[in-house]
Amino acid sequence: MLPELDLLAPEIVAHPHPTFARLRERDPVHWSERHRAWVLTRYDDVSAAFRDLRLSSDRASPLARTDPDKLPGRDPVISVLARWMVFCDPPDHTRMRRALRPAFAPSAIDGLRLTVGRVVDELLDGLPEEFDFIAELATPLPAIVIAELMGIPPGDHDRFRAWSQDLATLVFASGLPDRHRRAREALTVLADYLAEQLAHRQFEPADDLLGTMAATQAAGELTAEEATANAVLLLFAGHETTTGLLGNGLAVLLTHAHELERLRAEPSLIPTAVEELLRYEGPSKLMPRWALEEVELRSRRIAPGELVYLVQAAANRDPEQFAEPDRLDVARDPNSHLGFGYGLHYCLGAPLARLETAIVLSRLLDRHSRIELAGDAPRWRPNLLGRAVENFGVRLA
Repeated sequence: MLPELDLLAPEIVAHPHPTFARLRERDPVHWSERHRAWVLTRYDDVSAAFRDLRLSSDRASPLARTDPDKLPGRDPVISVLARWMVFCDPPDHTRMRRALRPAFAPSAIDGLRLTVGRVVDELLDGLPEEFDFIAELATPLPAIVIAELMGIPPGDHDRFRAWSQDLATLVFASGLPDRHRRAREALTVLADYLAEQLAHRQFEPADDLLGTMAATQAAGELTAEEATANAVLLLFAGHETTTGLLGNGLAVLLTHAHELERLRAEPSLIPTAVEELLRYEGPSKLMPRWALEEVELRSRRIAPGELVYLVQAAANRDPEQFAEPDRLDVARDPNSHLGFGYGLHYCLGAPLARLETAIVLSRLLDRHSRIELAGDAPRWRPNLLGRAVENFGVRLA
């Protein structure tokens, strides 16, 4: 008999993988009474669930069913979140993603290589020998890059970063106190700001991401509300996910010094290293889905309306899919991890997150003969959906 599962228990936040391994082996389709959710931990089940249209990404409708005040028309926060394409099902999801896909095509992202390199160099140039990696590099870099991509004035970059951090406490189900109030305030202000920016571009077109979104709105591919909501999403996702990948990635490498030195000796391994960091400790721990109809999985009956957790962090360490899954191997290839999801909802911004992480690793190794932890080992934040380290010190030589 497995003990009651609490994914926010301090010991599981710090070391989730032994618990996930027990679930994979003994109860891979596990009902958690505490979370009122089915917990899927095997690779085959999680990847199949990502493709299963009977499992919905819609997060607004379940809220509205339990509380009429959460209807999108009544609650301004739910009105924005309900229009995020990651919280929509086809055909709305398909239409929104099609409208935004060109801005994140590999060729478009490759065109940002010089911009990302410039921002990384500027941030590194201003760093002392010892500094807080999350605060000084992992947080500002993706915020600056996505703000520049969207066409936000430089003077507003700090405001963007603060709004995104407050919003993260809501989306990732953080245990921080007062998270709902702060997140609601940030989301409301941010949505109003972006709506003004989009309206301005209707009259003065611009060659930036908000300009592209304004054009798709004018062409009828997105409503004004959808354009605003997904502008909020792109800011948040482009910032928080990459910050998590950068922080987790360097923290993992600094505790696996032999693999860090392997990258220094073979910089051509950096692209495969980024994939391995996504597999080993990616920033997305799990994705929730809701059953639209009955689903039978491994002799378990998932009833309509029940919540299902697709635990990517567990699937990415499944020994049936990955040889020696608990070993970090920066040269692992192939590496079919689920760090960016799978299927219809595969992360649209994945190429940008990969580019930023690869450039940071490359620049750090090029510039510094020694990179090491300064102070205490990184601690993991108590988030239900996300997995990210808190601030930690780094010493460079």
